[in-house]
Amino acid sequence: MQKKIFNFEEEDYAAYCPWHAHGMNTKAGVIRKYFSNSDSVLFDIGCGNADMEMILYPFFKQIVGIDSSLRNIQLAKGRDIPNTEFRHLDIINEDAQPGSYDNIIIVNVLHHVAPLEREKLLSKAFSYLKQEGRLLMFELNPLNIIQYIYFNFFSRLD
Repeated sequence: MQKKIFNFEEEDYAAYCPWHAHGMNTKAGVIRKYFSNSDSVLFDIGCGNADMEMILYPFFKQIVGIDSSLRNIQLAKGRDIPNTEFRHLDIINEDAQPGSYDNIIIVNVLHHVAPLEREKLLSKAFSYLKQEGRLLMFELNPLNIIQYIYFNFFSRLD
């Protein structure tokens, strides 16, 4: 059996991996429950190719997404999502606008960050919040048996 190699630039990831779309919608529901306010600005640290922005843009005044991957930012901008702005920014080594965001999300990002850099990322994230701002973070669970089986068995099939 030939392993399917997914091409993020040419294919729909949600069609290839339906649990990804379900997970994004579930997380978006939590974000909407706690953050949704038509007057608020959402700051997405590690926005990737803007899957979350595609779901959330109708519920916020503006969404600002940053990612350290220039290719992800190019893909995000190419989606032409209303009320969104995307910036190529490595939050660990560069600065954004401190004290200027109502809400910040960090969705499945920390496992991409070196362990010694995680505290710096979170410290900077908190510095970007307004006085009454809130931060919500989701992360993969390495103890989840389904994730373990997928990443350690199925993802390696040839």
